[in-house]
Amino acid sequence: MNAKTRKSSRAPGIILGVLVIVALLLVAAEIGVRMYIGKEIAAGFREHEESRGAVVHEDPEVSFGATPVLLAALTKNVPSMDMKIPETLDIQDPTGDNGRPTVVGTPRSDVTLTDVDITDQRDPVAGHVEVHTHIPVDLMLAEANISAADATAGGGMLGDLAQQARRLTKLTPHPDRGVLTAEFSGGLLTADIRPVVRDGGITAEVEGGSLLGLPTDDLIRMIGEAAVSGPAHQIGAGITVHDVTVTDQGTTAHLSGDNVRLSTLSELR
Repeated sequence: MNAKTRKSSRAPGIILGVLVIVALLLVAAEIGVRMYIGKEIAAGFREHEESRGAVVHEDPEVSFGATPVLLAALTKNVPSMDMKIPETLDIQDPTGDNGRPTVVGTPRSDVTLTDVDITDQRDPVAGHVEVHTHIPVDLMLAEANISAADATAGGGMLGDLAQQARRLTKLTPHPDRGVLTAEFSGGLLTADIRPVVRDGGITAEVEGGSLLGLPTDDLIRMIGEAAVSGPAHQIGAGITVHDVTVTDQGTTAHLSGDNVRLSTLSELR
């Protein structure tokens, strides 16, 4: 075999070797871009939560599925992204025993984003977002009692008495019936609250209410709606609610929206 023949026989092996190296470099670059974008998003989440006084114990989980994101470094657009946002809630005195409850932080949420603009990598904008947020009982209690406190603020002694009468002291979920049993003022007033979706938001239907054994309905509707709709409304201002389900821990709401900035998903005030 002459030198020319030996060179030609080695050519396919050299080309294959080069292709393998290029493929490995592309894989490494893909992994690097994914890690970088995920790290920047996690840093932005932590920064945003801490600026509102929340304590972040774990970073959100960010994944990109099978769709390559390497070109995102140039196009500033990620086709799709999944996030698991951890709970950062700090709820003080949810039943309002000592006055107005305080709420800081964000409930746990599972988020799917598509057509994501990462020009601002710490606060991307999604062309479309689907959110499943998990609202615990304590958050609903706090929201209801914040509403009651605000409604009776400045009323002096009569206002304090009215607030105590309207104070939501217990919520017991019944997933099998799709309701939460509410107790006001330690059981003075009871009712079943059924969260329902209406006109893109969550509202409350009151069932079987009684005050000292006497039927009542409108008296507690406003507070019931504050409990079931307040958290979801504040989590996703401008986002449409599609479904709400009663769970053992509280409720889960399914929301979606278009052109949503990531930071707005944690705007719980």
